[in-house]
Amino acid sequence: MIKNGKDKKITGGGLPQVSEALLEWFEPLTFAVITKTLNNFRVQETETIIETQGVIQPMSAQEVQMKPQGQRKWKWETIHTLPNIALNVDDIIILNLTKYRIMGKYDWARYGYFEFHIVKDYENG
Repeated sequence: MIKNGKDKKITGGGLPQVSEALLEWFEPLTFAVITKTLNNFRVQETETIIETQGVIQPMSAQEVQMKPQGQRKWKWETIHTLPNIALNVDDIIILNLTKYRIMGKYDWARYGYFEFHIVKDYENG
């Protein structure tokens, strides 16, 4: 008797735990998180180094096309990391000597990873 996938009952729902497969693709990532504080009416920036495992890739043309029209020409990247880092939307990070702003955070820790959408941050000059 031939078994067909349509006859298999799906249990548990959702995505499978993929952290083991992702680790094969992940490489060490080191970046700095910029924190701004106001001290004597001056903004001071401090950098906190974060080390994790992950992969960086250009955002697909289809994903960029869905961004607001004025943002489509900006440099967008997608980062997949282990779920061991505390980053949030609007944080500024330095990655490969370039400042980026985190525009989206997607918590897939249940499946073994976080996904971040980052865009090259505005540079004066």
